[in-house]
Amino acid sequence: MKLSLHTKKTIEIEPNFVKAYNNLGVLYYEAGRFDEAIESLKKAITSSPQYVEAQYNLGIVYHGKKQYSDAVAAFQKVVELNPKFEKGYYNLGVTYADMGSPGDALAAFKKNRVN
Repeated sequence: MKLSLHTKKTIEIEPNFVKAYNNLGVLYYEAGRFDEAIESLKKAITSSPQYVEAQYNLGIVYHGKKQYSDAVAAFQKVVELNPKFEKGYYNLGVTYADMGSPGDALAAFKKNRVN
């Protein structure tokens, strides 16, 4: 993970660089290192609670770990922060479907179409 070394170096130089934590979280996720991804993404969110992309990526990681309740909470926060973030509604619907909640899934998909 050569890119993660560069990203970690960026964080060492500028520890409040929120995008670096987000990017590192994505790299960890892609490497299957879910717990480290969650830790990095939570640092990004703690530093910048309005950072929708990090919140969205956190939902993706939780979904990948099959922690569906946590994924739902993350995606709900995404659409709360940005109601026009279509991928947030879509992934909220997918997560509800994976949880066996078709009614909630349909509602999320409908909101995606409206927004």
